[in-house]
Amino acid sequence: MYKWVPGTCTSDYALSAHQWDTHTRSEDFLQRFHAVVHLHEDVSPNPTEDPSGALHWNTLRAVAVEDFLLAEAVKIGVVTNTTIR
Repeated sequence: MYKWVPGTCTSDYALSAHQWDTHTRSEDFLQRFHAVVHLHEDVSPNPTEDPSGALHWNTLRAVAVEDFLLAEAVKIGVVTNTTIR
């Protein structure tokens, strides 16, 4: 389960938001994000010819983007990942 790192006051959350904003504006982040979004774009199915294949490919891409964003947020310390048993 992912959640924002808890704070004791509003300014803590504002600081986390500022950290995330700064991180996501960096050239390194943008290049890696672009690579994830366009991963395997050259082999994506044509939605007209293969609607279910295109939907499957788009779902895989959406999962990859979500995984990337969550990993980045954990890496910079604004989100935690807790395993629920």
